[in-house]
Amino acid sequence: MIPPIRRDGTVDPAVPYIQPYYLLPLDGRHTVTIAANGASNQILFEGPQEGAFEGAMLLGTATSPLILVTQFEHRNRNLIVRPIHAATMFGGQIVPTGLATLGVSPFYMQETLWLLPRERLVINLMDLSGSENTVRLAIAGTLYVLAGSEAARQMIGGVSQLALRKSQISLPFWYTPEPTAGELSIVLAASATMQGNILISSEAAFNWKKTTSYHDYPYEITFYEPFSGRPLSPAPVHCDLITGTGMFPFVSKEGLFLKPSSRLNFTITNLSATHENAIFLTLHGQHIYSGLETVL
Repeated sequence: MIPPIRRDGTVDPAVPYIQPYYLLPLDGRHTVTIAANGASNQILFEGPQEGAFEGAMLLGTATSPLILVTQFEHRNRNLIVRPIHAATMFGGQIVPTGLATLGVSPFYMQETLWLLPRERLVINLMDLSGSENTVRLAIAGTLYVLAGSEAARQMIGGVSQLALRKSQISLPFWYTPEPTAGELSIVLAASATMQGNILISSEAAFNWKKTTSYHDYPYEITFYEPFSGRPLSPAPVHCDLITGTGMFPFVSKEGLFLKPSSRLNFTITNLSATHENAIFLTLHGQHIYSGLETVL
């Protein structure tokens, strides 16, 4: 929407409008340094005072892609069930300069995330590399700009109520399988096969739409439809054909709806005959908290 510009070239503060917006961490710095070897750093995003922010895209870069997202909390809800590899959530391409890119092509969340003025999003990152890691993060979306008139305030108040209601209905959400005991991910021995599952939360249904992975070596996987137990493919599928990265996730034509407390089962095989394989698998979609009576 074009801002309400007066004839003298100034913006009329009494008329609300919308604009693209890039939200940076609370302190205004988009660069955060994390110490090496398991050190953590908390990053706070705060809704801008100018209006209601609708976040749609996650962007970022890092000097190493070896980062875990251990917290992604919005309105006292953590939108991940366990740590997620950042390369599967923000991206993970190594560019020729050696900069590990987490978001040159931004990750589009399956559901937008609203932040009202001064409302906070808490992200905690943990380094997995052996050296100091410099991370830059931003969230891109739309800003519904506040205005000075009473009518405008009422309009923005309506947007705020819509944002609150929307977050009670659905939010973006990320799932990853339970890791191998004592590890941060699934770890398979050379040529090994294992059966696993992803347990959906009891508080919401999950609509699975995108799949990403960060792994040491190739693998094959078969997913099973949870209601009938039927496989989603006639044979195991190579990871390159069914998963992507945070920059380029694999997007299914049809989402798979998973009931609260259901389990998505899978069989996974390490295709390396000589090396152990650490696999960080991430399912992206939306948690649906309300209106389940129409689909269950």
